[in-house]
Amino acid sequence: MVCMKIMKTMKSIGLTMLVIVGLMIGGAAVYLVFLGGTSATPVSEATQATSSEPRKPAQPGANAKEGVAIEAMPQSVNVGETMSVIALTNATSRCVIAVDPTVVAKTDKGLQPKIADDYGTVSWSWRVKSYASVGSKTLWITCTYHGRTGMVQGLFKVEQAGV
Repeated sequence: MVCMKIMKTMKSIGLTMLVIVGLMIGGAAVYLVFLGGTSATPVSEATQATSSEPRKPAQPGANAKEGVAIEAMPQSVNVGETMSVIALTNATSRCVIAVDPTVVAKTDKGLQPKIADDYGTVSWSWRVKSYASVGSKTLWITCTYHGRTGMVQGLFKVEQAGV
């Protein structure tokens, strides 16, 4: 009798497993028929060829607000050395920089107006006068995008080398 109960239980388990497997197969068939198969889209060769190229960011709209932020600038620089500053703004903004005239020659080509790149980055580098006065100095970056203007001020120190 115990053997009969075991056989009946095994038969029930087997039948249950068969029903579960049937439901899984039926569910997969319904998914393929009604939902169009897998959600993965095959990648064409043309897409694969360009996937290694970085995507250009979207250009800001013509009515986008203009803002400027200093991304990188040293806190201090020695007389006679090169100083650089990197700013972030809207892509293709027209930007100018004004540096304390006691620090840099008016004719330094590193201070020419620039246009921000596709990522909104703009940078300048210039040589600090070898006879520049030491102390706190100021620079201003002004960018314009479709008639809107943004401005940021940067503070830095000019120091004597080896002091």
